[in-house]
Amino acid sequence: MNESDHQLASNAAANWLPTMALPQRDDNMRALTPRQLDVLRELAKDQSNKRIGKALMLSPETVHHHLKEIFPKLGVNKRADAVAEACRRAIISRWARSDTGTLVIL
Repeated sequence: MNESDHQLASNAAANWLPTMALPQRDDNMRALTPRQLDVLRELAKDQSNKRIGKALMLSPETVHHHLKEIFPKLGVNKRADAVAEACRRAIISRWARSDTGTLVIL
């Protein structure tokens, strides 16, 4: 590629890139920390704070604190609503127990 071709490609990219429509992410979704996402995933398995804490090596009080931070970010007040909203926004997948007791993604 010669200098003229390089300049032409550079100009084309500069004119094209600003017009690209990028998907908008919800500000609240960006605000969820990796640990809050871990808590949400465990919550989606219908776990108590104690079981979530055991799975993530956190105290139940710390789990409770994370949930208090998660709820307003998702605009909800209840555990089930948090899971439903996180699934609706495709932040997490919904889990359920099969007849054999294993967890499956819905």
